[in-house]
Amino acid sequence: MSVSAAEISSTEAIAASSAKACVVTSYGKTSYGYDWDYKADSTAAKITCTYDFKTSKYTFRATGSYAGTTNAVLKYATIDGKWHNIPIRFTTDKNLNVTGQQTGKEYITNTRRG
Repeated sequence: MSVSAAEISSTEAIAASSAKACVVTSYGKTSYGYDWDYKADSTAAKITCTYDFKTSKYTFRATGSYAGTTNAVLKYATIDGKWHNIPIRFTTDKNLNVTGQQTGKEYITNTRRG
């Protein structure tokens, strides 16, 4: 299975707010529901994830909690039992707008802990 680069966007408006969330999308077919996780060194960006079974797309959203930086690794599982890991830095400004920058190449591990 080839690993494709994650797509990062900071243009999604948050309902009832002028703040923008950072959206990270990646693709990976899963067989039984979906499984995701993340590791982060702060809570300046709150991270959630959804999965679209029709398109096999994971959509991670980082919304701002307070101004600061969050270094994170976004993780999602695929049908072959592998975990895909996306290292990323989210920056939340004083208006709670979140931007993201991938800080390394996506890599694959056999477990969620990787």
